[in-house]
Amino acid sequence: MEKLLQLLILFSIIHLNLNLKAQEYIDTQELQKNVNAEINGKPAKDFFNRNVMFPLDKNMNPKEGKVVLSFIIDKTGQLDSISIIKYPNDFAVNEVLKGFVKSKELWTSAKSDNVSVKRKYLAIFNFYIGSDSNIAKERATKLSNKGKYEKALDLANKAIVKDEYDISLYKLRENIYRNLGKIELAEFDLKKIKVLENELLIDVSLTMFGIRREI
Repeated sequence: MEKLLQLLILFSIIHLNLNLKAQEYIDTQELQKNVNAEINGKPAKDFFNRNVMFPLDKNMNPKEGKVVLSFIIDKTGQLDSISIIKYPNDFAVNEVLKGFVKSKELWTSAKSDNVSVKRKYLAIFNFYIGSDSNIAKERATKLSNKGKYEKALDLANKAIVKDEYDISLYKLRENIYRNLGKIELAEFDLKKIKVLENELLIDVSLTMFGIRREI
């Protein structure tokens, strides 16, 4: 009887472990089947690239800066709960909100395993005059490729301060940290990358050239 009880306990442990491994596999598969909310069956970024104009003030002067907001697309594809997180001026945020008004009836919901789900997203709109953070990013990348990691890190840090939602900058810095042996900091950046990749749906950059910046 005691041996039978031991066998039953052993079987239960093996069965539990198999169930846990199966659940891990299912969770991974479900993640792969996730589909983001879309506009007219296409990535939302495409719509906003076409429908958001560069902001101009009353005198038709361009206004640069970054607009960051969050929003929800519910199970029925309804746009809801727009929340402005960051904006440089009223002109910029008004242009972005005009785009969202145009998109209101065009959304389809996110899906997980073919089931409609409610999702909260981030949207970022960068308005640049003349240049953007790519210059610092390109310089940091070149320095990193040459093995000049300390100088590359300094530039990457400065670029992230200006553009804290740029996933490619965090990927660049993560790689620099690993080459410097700063694994804990690299892992922290990796977590940040995963969060942004999960939440960031729209990342639009508009650049206006040939315009003198206001001093």
